[in-house]
Amino acid sequence: MTEPGRRTDAESETPPRMPRWVRMTLIVVGVLVVLFVALRLTGVGGEHGPGRHLSGLGAPSVAVAVLAPPMAWTR
Repeated sequence: MTEPGRRTDAESETPPRMPRWVRMTLIVVGVLVVLFVALRLTGVGGEHGPGRHLSGLGAPSVAVAVLAPPMAWTR
């Protein structure tokens, strides 16, 4: 018979450990989130949006393009 103060493995109530791939995925996602937040707060990433890729072309803003009448209506 076992001693009253000792537990066997079947009686222990510890949950199973998290698989390694889950832990590694959580670590990688956490690092990416911290990196994204750090870049956004410091402004190192620069300005984002359509104007970033159309540098120097003078593309009209969305409001101007939507409010301007089509060419067929003008005489």
